Amino acid sequence: PTIFSMSTRGGGYGMDRELAAKSRLKYDPAKESEAQRWMESVTDVKFAGPDFASSLKDGQILCILVNRIKPGTIRKVETSKMPFKQMENISNFLKACRTLGVAEHDLFETVDLFEAKDLGVVVTCIHALGRTVQTTVPDFRGPHLGAKMPSTSAASFRKSAPAPAPTVSSQGKLPGGTYYGLSKFATGSSKTMEKAGFNDTKSITFGADTVGTGATNEVSKQSMGSSKTMDRSEVSTSNSITFGSDASKPKPPPAAGRKWGSNTRPPPAPSSALPSAPLSTGSSSAPPKAMARGGGYGLDAELARKAALKYDVNMENEARAWIENVTGEQVPGTFADGLKDGQMLCKLINVIRPGAIRKIGVSKMPFKQMENISNFLKACRGLGVAEHDLFETVDLYEEKDMGVVVTCIHALGRAAQAGGYRGPKLGAKQATKNVRTFDAGQVKDVGMTKLSMGSYGKMERSTVNDTNSI
Repeated sequence: PTIFSMSTRGGGYGMDRELAAKSRLKYDPAKESEAQRWMESVTDVKFAGPDFASSLKDGQILCILVNRIKPGTIRKVETSKMPFKQMENISNFLKACRTLGVAEHDLFETVDLFEAKDLGVVVTCIHALGRTVQTTVPDFRGPHLGAKMPSTSAASFRKSAPAPAPTVSSQGKLPGGTYYGLSKFATGSSKTMEKAGFNDTKSITFGADTVGTGATNEVSKQSMGSSKTMDRSEVSTSNSITFGSDASKPKPPPAAGRKWGSNTRPPPAPSSALPSAPLSTGSSSAPPKAMARGGGYGLDAELARKAALKYDVNMENEARAWIENVTGEQVPGTFADGLKDGQMLCKLINVIRPGAIRKIGVSKMPFKQMENISNFLKACRGLGVAEHDLFETVDLYEEKDMGVVVTCIHALGRAAQAGGYRGPKLGAKQATKNVRTFDAGQVKDVGMTKLSMGSYGKMERSTVNDTNSI
């Protein structure tokens, strides 16, 4: 199969184009073919669209797939052609994947499939679903996709009766050389070290001479090594080991902080993370948290970091103040929370151009709130906002990239002035076309300018001064 053309946000400029290029390089057509064959085998539904994305866009095959794996998981599969109904099917599929045990970093966003933003993560999610259900849904007998996901087995240990505390002898040895309640790996050297004697003979014999000759016919203690144990007064919890008379001396308490020979470690330093969303209401002073797709690994985390670095808090404050002045209402909570349901944005459009949005949804249902945002974006196009200044629904609703949301509102402020709006202003007025026309006589009178003629003369020099005086 051919790789589906992945669209880019904002017209495909800068970081958006870079993201789309990396996504295309990571795309695996072989994995797409395996996923398609598996879904067709499970659902008994053939892909009708010209490609992978258009066949799954309405979410119906995905919902049927989940219900075949575990019947009744998705109660209703929407068959409407309305965009928000199709996105609701995709959203229900993702919720079912979480219920069936698919890891969060293997899931995708609704816009990744519905607008073909990143089909690679869609294919990855389907493969993850095929592996997971082999473990979490044992009643599903196939067909299967991929290797079975290993199940977690919690190790259990039998509780034994507590042993009496061991007594330490006067020589510092424990009876039997054993520490109760701890393994030998945990206690280190559990026996004491001692050496009874030392053979100081210097004669070494080899071969037949070792029998009946020399100091002894036994194997010397030098060749045996340490055959017994050496005294050790106690088991040290540090990495320092002392022998001889120093072993009986009391050890000083460990100093504060991390030092060599100590098992005490300082608490880990906080990891460098993305700026978090502001908690206070009103004007924010820090960029909001930029969420990364797929759990925030690799390219997704890199994209989120770049979005957080590009965020301009001052532009957000200007956009908030303009919206409040135009609508006469306060933006509640943080900037993202106040605009998430789309109602403030729709009211803003209707003040700039009355009646542009006929109905504003007040329901708390997610697809109704996303429909408000979609209507706002359509109205922005009607008012003349450039396509590369718009954002995607998920950028605001799930706070994927609040920077492009702020940019869109500023672009709307400029376009509203150009469209004749006389209310509060945001930014400079957007330039309008000034087309100039000339009749044939004016064009003939002007003729060819000298700039367009170039150099029409010749280069010459009458005399050459050959004197050496300067």
